[in-house]
Amino acid sequence: MLLAPGGDFVADQGTQVVEAPRSRQVEGAGLGPLLHVALDLDQRRGADVGGAHRPPAPRPVRAPRLPGATGTGAGTAVDPTRDPADTLDEAKAALAAIEVPTGRLPADVWSVDEFVARDTADVAPWVVPGLLRVGWRCMVVAPEGVGKSWVTGQVAMCAAQGIHPFNFEPAPPVNTLIVDLENPDDAVIERCNLVRSQAMRVKGDRYREHAAWLWHRPGGIDLRSRAGRGELEAVVAHVAPALVCLGPLYKAYRVAASENDELAAGEVQHVLDDLRTRYRFALLVEHHAPKRQAGVRELAPYGSSLWLRWPELGLKLIPTDDTNRVMDVGRWRGDRRQSGWPARLERGTPWPWVGVWPDGWEPRNPR
Repeated sequence: MLLAPGGDFVADQGTQVVEAPRSRQVEGAGLGPLLHVALDLDQRRGADVGGAHRPPAPRPVRAPRLPGATGTGAGTAVDPTRDPADTLDEAKAALAAIEVPTGRLPADVWSVDEFVARDTADVAPWVVPGLLRVGWRCMVVAPEGVGKSWVTGQVAMCAAQGIHPFNFEPAPPVNTLIVDLENPDDAVIERCNLVRSQAMRVKGDRYREHAAWLWHRPGGIDLRSRAGRGELEAVVAHVAPALVCLGPLYKAYRVAASENDELAAGEVQHVLDDLRTRYRFALLVEHHAPKRQAGVRELAPYGSSLWLRWPELGLKLIPTDDTNRVMDVGRWRGDRRQSGWPARLERGTPWPWVGVWPDGWEPRNPR
């Protein structure tokens, strides 16, 4: 927090907001627990260490009167049953709503000529040639049990080794992250071992260890909570992936019975978009379809209609028969960007899934 001399806030140079006893109250009212702090840094730095002089305590902050700015009562911050991170989030949201002109031009303002003069290959290079570029969002919807986790896992593990996941041609290798929120240990081990062993045979001594990463949390996470967001960001920061495969989506957040699903979906989209743009990765999300109604099951994302408008690519995997050995790759929404996904996936050996394209289509160089 910046405390400007004069105006709304007053503080001595070098002071810092720190935790302090409640007896040290802030002059002013209306900010609830957020400003029940002491500016004690100078005093603490001037403690008797080696006979150093202790300077006088700094003056207290003079807070503006902003009724309801934090939306919490004074008792909230000291409630031992309340997660302090939730209080902090509320305070940050309240402060973010206060409009303070910075006078600085945002970094993402361009002239049109400068913007379009950039090379697309540099701005948004292919993460998986023909399938996903940096920054793209792709959501895959399919019936339960047809193998969509196998499909997304194969994409991630092949991309990490520089192998196209469906035609197995050489490709630039990238770091990848699989966020598995549902499958048990044995299922994940079986799936990963099958793809990994074949990748090792293909790459030989060029096999890249520690290029594909797994965050296995079958109990799910809650990206609407500070803890869930923080954990995912910590994993992304550690792995530095160019591709994140996450799913199933419904286990990435929680919605109370009294809550609006549109609001919850919007919050989760904001979290994923923020991480995707700051860390520059492509996002491949696995999601379920709604239940069958009137004998028909539409293969579109379950839940909020916001998911329909969100991704660049919306794919649906349609089994051609009950064996689930062949799936047509369709669309549940029009593509925002042109890509080269196969028209069909067939179960094969030694790779679990093999792509089939229309005659004359070159998957490594989509039109």
